[in-house]
Amino acid sequence: FKMYGGKCACCFEEDYRFLVLDHKYNNGQDERKTLGWYKIYKKAIESGPKDEYQILCYGCNIARGQKKGNGICLCKANKERMKNFQNQAA
Repeated sequence: FKMYGGKCACCFEEDYRFLVLDHKYNNGQDERKTLGWYKIYKKAIESGPKDEYQILCYGCNIARGQKKGNGICLCKANKERMKNFQNQAA
C-alpha cells in the first residue's frame, strides 16, 4: 500500500488492516471479471503506482460504491455538512 500513499485517499486512515485497493474510475467490476482479485493486486504492485488505482479504507470504499449515496463517503459528506453549518452560523 505504501507505493499508493499508504493511507486512505479520503479519510487518511493508515491502519493497513482496513485498507483496500480501489479503482478510481469505477471499472473494478470489469477488471475483476477478466483478471480476478489476486491478479489485480499483482498487476498494481508489479506495474507500480498508476493513476487508475488509489488506496481507500473499507468504509470509504463501500460508501463510494453505493449509488444511493451518490458515491460520496461519510467523511466527505460530514465535511460538507460541517461546512454548510459553519456558513449558516456565520
